[in-house]
Amino acid sequence: QEMKFRMDEAPAVCFIYQHDKPRRCPSLGIEALGIVKSIRPDVQLYFVGSNESPNIWYDFTNVGLLSTEKLNDLYNRCHLGLCLSSSNPSCNAFDMMSAGLPAVDLYRENNLFDIPSGGVLLAHQTPESIAEAILYLISNPTKLLEMSAFGIEYMKSRSDISETKEFISAIDS
Repeated sequence: QEMKFRMDEAPAVCFIYQHDKPRRCPSLGIEALGIVKSIRPDVQLYFVGSNESPNIWYDFTNVGLLSTEKLNDLYNRCHLGLCLSSSNPSCNAFDMMSAGLPAVDLYRENNLFDIPSGGVLLAHQTPESIAEAILYLISNPTKLLEMSAFGIEYMKSRSDISETKEFISAIDS
């Protein structure tokens, strides 16, 4: 589903929520989305990645663990993805771009060199900065459409085989 067809629906954000992985900053994401929800109560929130739901004050839907196909379906229903990685570039941002889903991740050295700014907006690691990035994007349909198109094009040139070759080359050198 192309992003332009999603724009008529209520904004939806998909959050990669992995409560058991501190490097994925689950509390930071929860706090940021709380700010988003308080400013924009119309935003639908989907948590994916854990069958355990957090006990929080705002409405969200926990879809748990999904197959690749169902995850892609979720990405195609949302306007924006939130995937936080404090240790290494997350494959989630790349998966989101493949589905045409713009994403927000952390502005950290681990992401600065590998994550393309055309498809992912990097935010400082505070709830306020992440919420600001999310609110900026869901309020700017033109930017979302640009990022969606960029992500799809960017990922067309990246296959599992090319990624494996790059990885092996890095190890060899």
